Amino acid sequence: MPEVSIVIPAHNAARYVGQAIESVLGQTFGDNEVILVDDGSTDDTASVIEGFGSEIRQIRQANSGVSVARNRGIAESTGRYVAFLDADDTWMPEKLARQLDALRRQPGHGLAYSALLVTDSELQPLEVRHGTLRGSALETLLLHGNVVGGGSNVL
Repeated sequence: MPEVSIVIPAHNAARYVGQAIESVLGQTFGDNEVILVDDGSTDDTASVIEGFGSEIRQIRQANSGVSVARNRGIAESTGRYVAFLDADDTWMPEKLARQLDALRRQPGHGLAYSALLVTDSELQPLEVRHGTLRGSALETLLLHGNVVGGGSNVL
């Protein structure tokens, strides 16, 4: 059983999905499985994914939306933790290692998230966004909504 299951939902993501997958395969932490849920793509997404061979488990389904694709990935996962990566996002090489280290140092915590780097369509950096969580996560979620920023920075 892998430590981390990485779930990548993709719909018509041929332009970016290769870079997303490469950022996963380039992680310094490697005890993981990669599950890519192709949510009814009509472009070349499937052929890009197939180019990575057996390193990626590809699941194809009729277009049902990103939430259904993520849930399908969770259902197919076998890891202790789940990390999401949107098909048009990439990770820094130490993302998983740092988040796992943080979780190991705080055994009562079940989630780790990071800041995120916003880029333009050519992946040129625009800004860094930090989470705003202070104190109780439940209270912050109830009063302010999303506290982690995006789906691709959570483990």
